[in-house]
Amino acid sequence: MRSEVLSELKSRIDALEQIAKPMDIATGMSGSFLSFNMYIDSLTAMTEDEFSDCVYDDWLREQHEVLYKKVNKSIQ
Repeated sequence: MRSEVLSELKSRIDALEQIAKPMDIATGMSGSFLSFNMYIDSLTAMTEDEFSDCVYDDWLREQHEVLYKKVNKSIQ
């Protein structure tokens, strides 16, 4: 994994954290990794090959889970 991609993705996730609301479908805060991934537009942070090969998916899933729990803590 390239550090510049991780840095860019982290920046996008941090920006999402600032506006995310509990159970918001569009941002993936209802639990959808696909919605989360689409919202942060991860494809544009990496090469098409990296995206197709799911190079960052495990890391992104971990980040999604952490943010999901943080954002939804008030309703759990």
